[in-house]
Amino acid sequence: EQQQSIASLREWIYSKKEEQVELYAPAGPSWFPAGQATSVPRLPGVWYVHERHQKEGGRPAPWMFFNASTGKYYCSSQCDEGKWIQTGTPHGPVAHDIAVS
Repeated sequence: EQQQSIASLREWIYSKKEEQVELYAPAGPSWFPAGQATSVPRLPGVWYVHERHQKEGGRPAPWMFFNASTGKYYCSSQCDEGKWIQTGTPHGPVAHDIAVS
């Protein structure tokens, strides 16, 4: 009986699907939804990524991450590969109305 309950629990855990809710939008331009192969912080949510050109080779690399479910920003750690640091809104972007005449 215990084996059956463990199997049932395992099936319940793996069959459970968490619904990802997008409540916030990232500030500023050039944010893209993170692809499945992109390494993002291990937190639930809908992730966006902002890329920066590398000094060597000039290829774009993920730099800032935004969790659209919580509204929090993270940047990749310069010291430890695969670690992220929670940070504030990048560059304090502000929207201004303009008039074209």
